[in-house]
Amino acid sequence: MKALDVWPALPISIQSELNHKDGDGIISALEEHRDRIARVDLSGLTGPQLEKCAALMKEPFLVLRTLSLGSDGCVCLPPGDLSGGPASHLQMLKLSNNPFTALPNLPLSASSLVELHFAHHSSTGYISPDAMATCMSMLTRLRFVRIIFRYGGSFLKHRTNRCSTPLTRSVLPALASLEFEGDSEYLEELIARIDAPHLVRLSLIFFYQAVFDAPQQFRFIHDSEIFKSPLLSTVEVSPQGIEVTMLSSRDDYLFLKTHCSGLDTQLSWARQICTQLLPLLFHIDELHLWSDYDTQLHRQDSMLWLEILSLFSDVLVVSACGGGLEVDIARVLGGLPGERAIEMLPMLQSLELGRFDDVKPLLKPFIDARQLSDHPVVVC
Repeated sequence: MKALDVWPALPISIQSELNHKDGDGIISALEEHRDRIARVDLSGLTGPQLEKCAALMKEPFLVLRTLSLGSDGCVCLPPGDLSGGPASHLQMLKLSNNPFTALPNLPLSASSLVELHFAHHSSTGYISPDAMATCMSMLTRLRFVRIIFRYGGSFLKHRTNRCSTPLTRSVLPALASLEFEGDSEYLEELIARIDAPHLVRLSLIFFYQAVFDAPQQFRFIHDSEIFKSPLLSTVEVSPQGIEVTMLSSRDDYLFLKTHCSGLDTQLSWARQICTQLLPLLFHIDELHLWSDYDTQLHRQDSMLWLEILSLFSDVLVVSACGGGLEVDIARVLGGLPGERAIEMLPMLQSLELGRFDDVKPLLKPFIDARQLSDHPVVVC
């Protein structure tokens, strides 16, 4: 760090993985150059190193705007360790694998915070949804929040029974983007406590649940103006999981994903999600289906695809590709009886399936039935 002395007094950015012998020297440089450091990004912190960083952060860092600290294990620091010093200047705070109990006190001085990233990867350490919501509610400039709990069940062992009385929700006036990964129950209790009227990007990745009961999350989605007029939706399945996405005309999005195996399990989850998102589906113009499976659908899976399709009653264009899904969708639609073929996707104008020679004979009954209605379908 002595090399810094040969440079003019420009702002300093310190970024390092502290798993080497010079780690303590890098931390010492934080104190020596507090008046010049604009960005700190340290990962692999040991317990003692993290304590040193926390102690240093009680002092003022005049130009510090970005602070990212990641430990190599679970180290709980006493309350107040990050609630003073540079917090009034911070624009981005990123804590990885650091269950700071001081987080609820942070807003008292972090008036400029724009981004908050919180990631935890083990079963120990915990910040309650109530404490997280309290923290967020006082960050009036907060635009981006990412919360990740990679350890399934870390919330369940701390939770109590859901409160049956209505909660007072705090309004986050600037929040535009929220990303969450973890237990759905945690997000359910967090979202019950907040409103974000200007939210335009929402990404949710959950541990799998056979029954997805999340009324607060769907209330949160339906209350956001941006999600009331999406134009494009995708449903993607692969051996790793299933994704449901909705994009608006301004490229803002709603993204939901769960990790689970088995196509029937994935499609059952997607059907639950789409059913609870039904008011949004009325605005979908285009639906894209994608599969990374290379086996022919079983009858049960075919019926699940059909049930999902039926929810998109106003869709104009449907496309399908990957793993022979084009043929499977053609077979499902072509197997509908005449009246049912007319009722299915009544506004549909175009089917984009590819593999034209394979799908054309399978689709013929469906296309013929639609020719007799007011809504014929073009296959391309």
